[in-house]
Order: sequence, then C-alpha cells, then structure tokens
Amino acid sequence: MGIEVLPCCVKCRTGYVPLKNDIVVLETMDDQMVPYKLWCADLVQCPKCKHRLITGFGKNNFAEHYELNFDDYVEKYIEAGILFTISGQRLAMDSWDRETN
Repeated sequence: MGIEVLPCCVKCRTGYVPLKNDIVVLETMDDQMVPYKLWCADLVQCPKCKHRLITGFGKNNFAEHYELNFDDYVEKYIEAGILFTISGQRLAMDSWDRETN
C-alpha cells in the first residue's frame, strides 16, 4: 500500500485526510484583505490532532478581482459556506529548529 500525495502532520506522524473537497479560497492582495483571486482547493484534516490545512490548489485561479462577475462569485460561495479567505501577503518563517520530531 502506497502513500497518497497528501500533506502529513509532523506532530502526529500521519497523513491528513480530506475533510471537504472543492472549497473556494479567496486570496487577498495584502494584509489589508483586499480581494484578489478565487481558487479551488481542498480542506484536509489530521485524523488525530484535528489540525486543518488547505491544500490541493488548482494550477490556475478561476476568477480575478477585475472581472465583472467576481463579486457575484464571492457572494455565491459565502452563502454556500465554502469560501475561505487567506492573506496574499507572504511572510518568512522566524526560524526552523531543523527537527520534525
């Protein structure tokens, strides 16, 4: 039996499992949370510690802020309860202790 290509929980030493496929992620332009792009992705969870992770993004976004129907998409996915908003601002890690155990 092989390992699926899914993220693994370092703490629990087990693979995440799908919690909800086909969620919609609203990427923002910066930490001011200005809407930018919409992506399809998957929500996965560690079966032991219940930590959740958004992964499985498509290769391309399916809508951008300048498109006429962008706001309609956002409202539709909010109403469906499947829209997750993330900050597009990239932050560097403070440090890494070089261990995963």
